[in-house]
Amino acid sequence: MNFIIWNTREENNNCFMRHCKALVSIHKPSMLVLLKTKMTDHSKLTEDLGFNSHTQSAVEGFSGGIIIMWKEDIIKLDNISVMSQCIHAMVKKLAKLPRRLAHRGTLTKYSRQKINLEADESIIIGPTIFGNA
Repeated sequence: MNFIIWNTREENNNCFMRHCKALVSIHKPSMLVLLKTKMTDHSKLTEDLGFNSHTQSAVEGFSGGIIIMWKEDIIKLDNISVMSQCIHAMVKKLAKLPRRLAHRGTLTKYSRQKINLEADESIIIGPTIFGNA
């Protein structure tokens, strides 16, 4: 599960979009957080970058603008609380075990059945980022 958290510093232009698309393409994050976007609506940006859900804190005056974009098939956000300078959310990982897993130097095969795991992580996005793993 990869996250990208980027302080965009009000860069909302073609150069930013090109770099952002390249980062998303290379790292394939399940969640992208952009800070200081200076945008009021992030719906088109979410779609353009290949994410299917988002929550946002719109710009107020000359400051702010936070967006969290995520892929619903990989993670789920619950208990979302949006304020002017931060977004609080519970991030739940929805993942499947790999067929092969290295464990203590040996390679173990798992059956072909799908096994779903859930791991809760609390994360606060704002001027300071706190989290527990």
